[in-house]
Amino acid sequence: MLQFSIRNLFKNPFRNHSETFKDFNDMRKDIINILNMYYRITICFFIAIAFIKLFSLFAEPPNYTDIINYGERGTILIATLAILTFTYALTIDSQKEKEAVREIGKKFLNSFLYFVIGLIFSIGLRDAVTNPSSFSIFPAILVILSMVIMFILFFTGLVMLIISAVYLGTGIYELTKSLSK
Repeated sequence: MLQFSIRNLFKNPFRNHSETFKDFNDMRKDIINILNMYYRITICFFIAIAFIKLFSLFAEPPNYTDIINYGERGTILIATLAILTFTYALTIDSQKEKEAVREIGKKFLNSFLYFVIGLIFSIGLRDAVTNPSSFSIFPAILVILSMVIMFILFFTGLVMLIISAVYLGTGIYELTKSLSK
């Protein structure tokens, strides 16, 4: 691979520089690929920070009003991205591009659904753990069974929140990639 430099370009002006420009185009593509990779890492970093903040709200003792407020903001943000993406897809003339943007909108919609369901599983059913039913002949068995089910639902909710973050990051990356074309 030839080194591309201005000095080499003007050293022999009558020489064929097609290889030099071919190398320059390869170098340009490599730089774009590296910048795209860093952009994706940056998106993932900010989404990870947001979800770490959400998971830190689940610490002992959890303040459910803060979790619900944070969840409302996240839900509004993700739903807005989904709606704007679908609206943008309606304005595109090319069918191929329209389908690509619709797929991105579906990723935002999946992220929204997983986020809401994950929050419901994580905090929505907390009353069953804190106030188990006392109408049973075997209250200890009911309490243990209730606790096991609630822990399963809680961890299922956390996994759904992580899946939501993956869909959100993929959707943001693909949307910005399609807008930059």
